[in-house]
Amino acid sequence: MLNCPICEHRLELFREATCRNCGADLGEFYETEARETPEDRAEAERNEAFRMAMFTSTILYAVVMFALIQPAIRGKLVRAFGPSPLGLSPIAFGWALLTLLFLPLPVAFYHFAMVEQRARRDGFNLPGRLGMRERLFYLSDMHHRHPELAITRRICLGSIAYGVIVSVGWIVYAIKVGL
Repeated sequence: MLNCPICEHRLELFREATCRNCGADLGEFYETEARETPEDRAEAERNEAFRMAMFTSTILYAVVMFALIQPAIRGKLVRAFGPSPLGLSPIAFGWALLTLLFLPLPVAFYHFAMVEQRARRDGFNLPGRLGMRERLFYLSDMHHRHPELAITRRICLGSIAYGVIVSVGWIVYAIKVGL
């Protein structure tokens, strides 16, 4: 919803010609609102990417933290880290460890959302595994098409490497401990 630029009255109908409160002509107001500059579009993309990153990070963090309090997981945590790792309960230690491991995720998700938006705008919007493969190819050479996203590309590639390192590290540790 928009507000009248003169009296700040909330405009109830879509594209009202005049404000019901002060009678101001709103034609010019809508024309200036409709003009979008490239800076406005870039700012809107950044805001949308930020919202997507925060939502995704929050949901993923909540799901993983909720999974840690399940009774079946407690036994695995005790086997993996012992009955009192660093003087904490296994669940508290698991929460602390996963919180530290999750710290870079909002930044990674933000940059992945920026790449996703740019890929969609460039016409790479295929669902499923084929879409993921296309996006990885897109990520590998996007710095040629969009030099302003070169740092975003590096952060995305670093995030993928981080995920692989953490996963492989956990697998090796789990094999070593005998989980």
